Amino acid sequence: MYLAQVSFNIPEKGGRKKAEQAIYTLLGAWVKSGQANTFADLHLTSKGRLRAWLTIPEKRSLDKRHANKWVKKALRELKSQGVGKPSLVLKGRDVEGWCPCACKKSSAFVLKTDYLSSAPPVKCLDCFGVIPLYSLPASDHDEHYELLIWNDDYKACDTLQMNCRTGERFGIAQMSDHESSLARRGRELCREIEERTGTPTYYYLYRASGTRRTHDNESKRPCPSCGGAWLLDEPIAPIFDFQCKACRLVSNIAF
Repeated sequence: MYLAQVSFNIPEKGGRKKAEQAIYTLLGAWVKSGQANTFADLHLTSKGRLRAWLTIPEKRSLDKRHANKWVKKALRELKSQGVGKPSLVLKGRDVEGWCPCACKKSSAFVLKTDYLSSAPPVKCLDCFGVIPLYSLPASDHDEHYELLIWNDDYKACDTLQMNCRTGERFGIAQMSDHESSLARRGRELCREIEERTGTPTYYYLYRASGTRRTHDNESKRPCPSCGGAWLLDEPIAPIFDFQCKACRLVSNIAF
């Protein structure tokens, strides 16, 4: 992923509030299209320009060829408000270190995120590189809104269990139970991605530590969905110790 700086000219005569609203609309559209992962609030530079910081999956993620209809509409609105074309400056790689998938064709995807991640939640199961969301067919609304909402909800549950205070058990249950509300939504998103791309898409089922969860006992546990054997001879990517191809689930031996 890359850190990018985007700046905008402000109309000389009035209309600044409308211009700011149009810019925020574009920033939000970039996120929902998958062209940007996150953005920081706008700030005014000494030269009278508005500037925002973005994280983007690839160097050319903001190219128009990746834009959906909402991004194109937002760009037209910018022009009508006298803001003009955004100016982009790449500042380098994001320190988080996620790299885009470099495979010519992934054999499978996995849906996985965590409370620290600012990367898209879909990863290649071969190289574990990030799959930019604009490279996946979008929903009927030409956005990835439901996937992004799931991503935020998962990170919220992971934050609860990491903080070990309010809602810890709830957060762990949502991430580790294949029938939880969070998992049901995630597995449905996996099914939709697989249907649209033809690429098997797995859901990551978190497995927390426990006093009775020895490595030996963990190795013997079956798939929680179908009850079949799913222990792998060698881990994948390398944190997935279990894989059920029938249920499209992967998981880990308890940490």
